[in-house]
Amino acid sequence: MSVFDPFKMTANINRAHTQFSDADRFLYRWAERHIADRLKDIKRSFKNVKIISDYPININGVDVNSASSTQPYDAVISVLNLHRHETPQAQLKDAFATLKPDGLFLSLFFGGDTLQELKQSLIKAETDISGGAHQRTTPLMTKQQAGTLMQSTGFALPVIDSERIIVDYEKLETLYKDLRAMGETQALSARPKKAPPKALFENTKAHYHNDHSENDKFIATFDVIFCAGWTPDESQQKPMRPGSAKTSLKDIL
Repeated sequence: MSVFDPFKMTANINRAHTQFSDADRFLYRWAERHIADRLKDIKRSFKNVKIISDYPININGVDVNSASSTQPYDAVISVLNLHRHETPQAQLKDAFATLKPDGLFLSLFFGGDTLQELKQSLIKAETDISGGAHQRTTPLMTKQQAGTLMQSTGFALPVIDSERIIVDYEKLETLYKDLRAMGETQALSARPKKAPPKALFENTKAHYHNDHSENDKFIATFDVIFCAGWTPDESQQKPMRPGSAKTSLKDIL
């Protein structure tokens, strides 16, 4: 059985486009700035770039409008998208196949600790009501899993790190609104088909406020994982072979 319902996911994204503006997706604006900073650190010009995103993206230093659709690409940049894929490695393999030698793949996406407070509160709330809990949030990768995928796809010199964004909300409903604006609401194939009872939202709010609030504000964690890797090329630095060192540790000590 598929993890995601593609029709529901498409409906969520379409609703985000029609009911919200780009300004409502503040995490995408944050992503644009951080991608620009990382590209600046690389100090290389990328002229033929493919952007993978469900929403318009404006990255300083990357002329997205002139990005060619002609393969191969100098860089493929995936913005808060990889976690939506049924098989994330399919996106990595596609990027790998469309990049030039020594081409850059850069991706940032929501990782495993994203919305941990909401997940825990939902489980407690539903257990109170029915004695058990359905999975109501998207399963997300860890840094270790992301690193394994990058290596198994064949990317050279992979770098994996993460950054936590902590947001405080005066109202829990504002968090729900932000998730709708990003199309990040429930899209699991195995989701309950009936509308959740009103008591679930009330109980969730009570548990959330009791367990995850500070100064009467609801705390929400967004765990953003960054992946970067290169398609192999002879020009790239390579690790030394075991036994090839010319200086003995004994001489140094």
